[in-house]
Parts: sequence; structure tokens; C-alpha cells
Amino acid sequence: DYEALRLKTLVNTIELVFTGIAIAVAVIFIFLKDYVATGWLKVEVLSAQSVSTSVTIIAITLAFRFYVSVIRSGLSAYERQVWLNAVTVVTNTLRYPASLLFVMFCSNNIIYFFLIQLVVAIIELLLFKIKLSSLLPSLKQGVRIFSTDELKRIAPLAAGIGYSNVIWLLLSQLDKLILS
Repeated sequence: DYEALRLKTLVNTIELVFTGIAIAVAVIFIFLKDYVATGWLKVEVLSAQSVSTSVTIIAITLAFRFYVSVIRSGLSAYERQVWLNAVTVVTNTLRYPASLLFVMFCSNNIIYFFLIQLVVAIIELLLFKIKLSSLLPSLKQGVRIFSTDELKRIAPLAAGIGYSNVIWLLLSQLDKLILS
């Protein structure tokens, strides 16, 4: 089916573009981690190394969460809000209360808090990716990894979604940056 082929190619193209953006942003943050740890943040209790490591983990977590936001949009397009909300409740419970309890009762090292955030982001990505893959047509032949034609066709919409995702991610991760 031609439409199924276009859909799968489109999803691959969008995922590839947003993966590239996520990696680029993470690399920039990782490159600037020492500046952020010593020049931007005013740290009094934590070591510069702990803050630098935390910034690295935050950057990687941001990249995963950015990619997840694209997959989340795909799941929303398939109208899987109940499944999406159930998984979001579980991951947010792991992400916030569970990680806070771990830091309070197991280790007060801030790096563990951010590592838990990263692990939850990876789990969330895997769950969302598996679910979206199960909803997409199961075509193997003829599906392209990247298509400039498909990208041009949806460029205005993709740019708007990408901008919204960046703003959402920055706002949702700001507390972690402040914590560090």
C-alpha cells in the first residue's frame, strides 16, 4: 500500500531529524558542562566535578526526552491517550517521587538523582518506541530511512512541533538544572 509506505518513510525521516537535533544539543551541553558547572551556576556545597557530571547526565536525559516527545506525538496521532497517560503516570512516578525517595534514603549524591532520571527516560523511550512500532504498518520493503520529499511536505508542521517540544523540554528540565 502506497500510503502505508509513505507513512513509515515519514516516521523514519522525522525520527532521524529529531535524533540528530537531540544529539547535537546533548553534545553542545556536554561540551559546555565545565563552563556551566563553574561559570554559570553558583555552587557552594557540591564539587565542580559533581555538577559537571550532573550537567552531562542532564544533557543526555534531555536528548532522550526530546526524542520521546516525537514518539509521544505519534502515539497521540494514533489516539492512544489512555495507554499514553497510563505509561506517563508510571514513568513520572518513577522519575520524581521514586528518585527523590532514593536520594533521601539510599544516597544523597545528586548524581544518583540524575542517573535515575536518565534510566527512566530510557525506559520511557523503549516503551513508547515499542508501542508506536506496533501501531505502524509492518512494511519492510520500499521503506526509506530518510526522504527529503516527505520532509518538505510536512516541514511547517514539523518545525512547529519541534519548537513546542524544545520549549516543553526546557521548562520541564529547568528544575533539574536549578537543583544541580
